[in-house]
Amino acid sequence: MRIVGVALFALTSAMVGGLVAALPELRGLHIGAPLGEHSQVVSLLLGTMGASLAAISTAFTFLKLRASQEETSSKMDEISTYRQFENQVARVIKKSAAKPVETRPYTDRLFDFVIDLNGRRIGIEAKSWTGRHLPKAFVDLALRRIEAARARADADEAILVTQANLSPLARVEDPKLKVMSLRELEGYLR
Repeated sequence: MRIVGVALFALTSAMVGGLVAALPELRGLHIGAPLGEHSQVVSLLLGTMGASLAAISTAFTFLKLRASQEETSSKMDEISTYRQFENQVARVIKKSAAKPVETRPYTDRLFDFVIDLNGRRIGIEAKSWTGRHLPKAFVDLALRRIEAARARADADEAILVTQANLSPLARVEDPKLKVMSLRELEGYLR
């Protein structure tokens, strides 16, 4: 739908540009004159419209390609940030007293990590969220998903580990669900 709007804008701009370029020629024309007398004006009008449309289309294509490359780069940065944070969580777990749990095939994708800590099975979800402007609805949805995953994985606890300070957003009443920073996780797993 957006592309159609841009195409209509380009076509309208080309037509207006063509008319503006042909205005000096249009002044000397008579309405009742034969079509042959108008051929120069029509050629000028069509040529200007075509050139304008080509220039606008080229600019649009260039900008669209550039935006696509930036979007791909942004997604790659996001994936890289997520992987780095997940690796940090893995190092904290490795240094702790917790032991990784062999997960059954249907629980493999419920959490990023499943550990055993003093006989308690804990699912850990790492989110590389940053900043302070996460919408509460977004956080609530993640917490509901993690709680459902905890129940399906038959875990004693579920922990959401994030870089963002979610204290004001994540008021968790359930003692089986915790939200903490990487540093808090490190202390919790000792």
